[in-house]
Amino acid sequence: MKKGTFYKIEPWYLGLQNFDMGSQARSNYLYKAKRRAQVGIVVGKHVTPSTPDGEYRVLPNADLVLTAGEYIELTDGFETEFGAQFTISIEYIQSNTTLT
Repeated sequence: MKKGTFYKIEPWYLGLQNFDMGSQARSNYLYKAKRRAQVGIVVGKHVTPSTPDGEYRVLPNADLVLTAGEYIELTDGFETEFGAQFTISIEYIQSNTTLT
């Protein structure tokens, strides 16, 4: 592998909808996910035209972390179920990795 600096691709804005976080894993397994955006994240049932409308749910076996540089908006259609882990933070740290 080449030496150098590689940058992860992160969107400026991220819209999340029509997904059941944790449904793809066994109920006794903790499904972990991190989503980041440089500026903002909007979560709900109708926040982006690129995905079919639908609720965004965090199920009891899921651990979702959302991080954005300026804002995170939770709109109609966002739901966390009892037992789910959900963390949001407003901060932005440049994402880069240096390989030596």
